[in-house]
Amino acid sequence: MKFSQLNIGDQFVYQGSDYTKSGPLQAVEKESGKEKMFMRAANVQPPHAVAETVDDQKTVNVRNLGEMISAYHQRCMQYLDGEANKQKRLHIEKMFNEIKQALEVLSKNPK
Repeated sequence: MKFSQLNIGDQFVYQGSDYTKSGPLQAVEKESGKEKMFMRAANVQPPHAVAETVDDQKTVNVRNLGEMISAYHQRCMQYLDGEANKQKRLHIEKMFNEIKQALEVLSKNPK
């Protein structure tokens, strides 16, 4: 999601750090308490998308494996924000699509 889609007071994760939106272009980092400026188009994640992990008792199936891989993919794409990383993003996107196709095959033919 884009920074501009957040409401003031919403919490989010950006490049591995937790923030709270404090203004139209500002957010406060949770750990340091420092305010930082953000571009409206900055890619951010809701905190729950990052915090979800696999419990020892949770059964990992193709569906939640796909969800975990998607969350990982979104985080990778955030780290590669900007024009300088365009080729890297394209390469990762291609690999991600191959993984999604493999998961679709697995979900149709579980062994």
